[in-house]
Amino acid sequence: MQNLRIATWNIKNSYFKMSKNVEKAKAVVGLLDTYQLDFLALQEVNPMLAREIQKRLSELDDYQITTTYRDTKNPISNLRIEYNMIISRLTPETTSVVQSLPFLPKGFHLLKDAISIRKRNVTSQTFDDSIIVDNTHLAPAEKETELNKRQLNQVASIVESQKALGNDVILAGNLNSKPTEQNMIDFTKKMADIGMQIVENPHNTYKGHTDHQPVDYLAVPSNWKVEKVETIDCDSQYSSHNPVIADVTRKR
Repeated sequence: MQNLRIATWNIKNSYFKMSKNVEKAKAVVGLLDTYQLDFLALQEVNPMLAREIQKRLSELDDYQITTTYRDTKNPISNLRIEYNMIISRLTPETTSVVQSLPFLPKGFHLLKDAISIRKRNVTSQTFDDSIIVDNTHLAPAEKETELNKRQLNQVASIVESQKALGNDVILAGNLNSKPTEQNMIDFTKKMADIGMQIVENPHNTYKGHTDHQPVDYLAVPSNWKVEKVETIDCDSQYSSHNPVIADVTRKR
């Protein structure tokens, strides 16, 4: 048995409000320290925020950023680039791997679509003792239903291939689909079929929603026991999303 505390948080890219990155980095380090997380998956981390987080992690003894990120040194480019970041106190076995997801909606043809489009991927990090953490951020099912469905299917395929190699997989991220939406219902079943469970969470994780449904999720192997899950109400100056934290017991 191994007890793990895992979390996901869409920290939200501040774009032109660059001064917010300092406060966000403080909040990230504060979350790690307060809740003594083993893994924290962050989405929408721009290079400047990544730099601030790296700087402040020195305040904590045993945490490290285990995913690679690149600072372009170009402030304008850095506003648009976003990374899925994984912070952990477990030892990474290899460098992180990024796998692209479908990102073009059906009927894509307009220039304005090309400008606003956001490429999506799954960032995977392998740790000692055959644990893989997958971190992702998908297109919103509310606006891009078909694209979200294709991305969820690809995520399920990635997890399935990792599990087939004997790994225990933790999936974290903003899947941008509510539990009652068909995309998420289908995805939950696919995950169950490959031996994964979506951690049930009765709270909304996006502050703009009022129907008490999450769009940010954690998923773990079906034979792991979920001891507790909580959604932390964070200050809106940091993000419009709230962190989700789960205590799980890993069965080997």
